[in-house]
Amino acid sequence: MNEIINNRKTASNLLLIEALITLTSALLLFLFASPVLAYSVALGGVAFILPNCLFVWLSLRQVRVNSEKNMLAWFYLGEAVKIVSTIGIFAGCMLLVSPLNIGLMFVSYGLMLLINLTGLALTMNK
Repeated sequence: MNEIINNRKTASNLLLIEALITLTSALLLFLFASPVLAYSVALGGVAFILPNCLFVWLSLRQVRVNSEKNMLAWFYLGEAVKIVSTIGIFAGCMLLVSPLNIGLMFVSYGLMLLINLTGLALTMNK
């Protein structure tokens, strides 16, 4: 159980850092470029951060019966919710937001993914 709490704390801290990077990037683009670029970057970051928050909430929960089967089921559910919500956010952005810089939105998503992988690799080495 202690490991779950530590993993949840690490994942939450990493998601907070990603949110701050997304917010800072969007704010700088808003000030020095254009609002379209700013909210495109923000939406790409949200498309990564929100589903990952759902994943952390579902997969790193303390299960009453501490069985590996139960924990694995919650992990798979969290991963499925993450994938479906990511697709839903991207689809919603493409359908509802106009104008939108789709390329920059995907670049922002990719950078958040890269930051996440780097952060996880650094925390695993501790």
